[in-house]
Amino acid sequence: MATVFDYLDQYGAQNFTTTPLTVVDAAILAQLAYCDFSGRPSGRLRDINANQAAQMVAGTWQEDANQRLLTTLAASARYRDVAWLQPVTRSDAERQQEFSAVTWRLAPDCYYLSFRGTRASFVDWKEDFNMTFLDAIPSQQAALTYLQHIATQYPGHYYLGGHSKGGNLATFAFAHAGKLASKIRMVYNLDGPGLQNPLPLSNKVLKLVPQSSLIGMILDPSQDFAVVHSTAIGFRQHDLFTWEVNDHNFVYLPATDRGSQYAQKLLADWVAGLDDTTKQQALDAAYNVIASTQGTNFADLGKEPVQNAKALLSGLHAADDGDRAAWRAVAIGLARALRANPPKPWQK
Repeated sequence: MATVFDYLDQYGAQNFTTTPLTVVDAAILAQLAYCDFSGRPSGRLRDINANQAAQMVAGTWQEDANQRLLTTLAASARYRDVAWLQPVTRSDAERQQEFSAVTWRLAPDCYYLSFRGTRASFVDWKEDFNMTFLDAIPSQQAALTYLQHIATQYPGHYYLGGHSKGGNLATFAFAHAGKLASKIRMVYNLDGPGLQNPLPLSNKVLKLVPQSSLIGMILDPSQDFAVVHSTAIGFRQHDLFTWEVNDHNFVYLPATDRGSQYAQKLLADWVAGLDDTTKQQALDAAYNVIASTQGTNFADLGKEPVQNAKALLSGLHAADDGDRAAWRAVAIGLARALRANPPKPWQK
């Protein structure tokens, strides 16, 4: 199976001036948003050595693959002179915001704005769930502000892209870009959720999901997406490194699999059956219980299992009647959605 690394072997000698951005390039640049550019306000990919690459990928979902990607790009004729500009990282637990973005200068007056997707932190996941009841989460507003800032600092044409939540942020920024939209050549949403207020169909937005997509199905009943073949199983298909490449493009399938279609319908019915107040109260209460463990991410829960289990149980017992009522409504809503969408044998 060909991967993004095979793509780089084949096209690594062709720079962006002679060979424009491809969809595989868009995925590569979106993946780079997971790397830590803090303390590095600008530079070129060729400037990153192996030790720096190891530091920049620490704590990412795929450390080894991300480190290999950085070192490969640093040596690639196509990428080594690509410059990063204006990296921004903002973490605000009180506002329930995790935002990170970086801009890539591909050629004179041509830029790619890459928005980071969801990491394993509690705040990151809570902000994702907030999309189900808020018209705009803080990171979406930050993405729009970032686009406006970059357009002021670096006039030209732009690509926007991101993986997971990052794809949603790129789409939101484009949807609210106003006159700037004419300067945007393409938007890449790579298995990211849809918008609370759906975007009108646009030939500038390309959404890609793997065949068993779940995250990309959230808040997106339109099914206006292309399906990429992933060699992984289940949730691991969300990983861009598992997406199969053919020449300068991905390998596509005619549709998502039946399990993904079932999950999309179930999630849509479940979310639609709950009012925003109930969703917010239930999610806020669940987040407060998890936050009571004093951890910051899901890995922390496993470090002190007994202590954290006690904290979770204590938080559940301490929940007030309103929170319990909200959880009960969510559970009843799921039961109703399941009754309306009974799983068939091939979905079990």
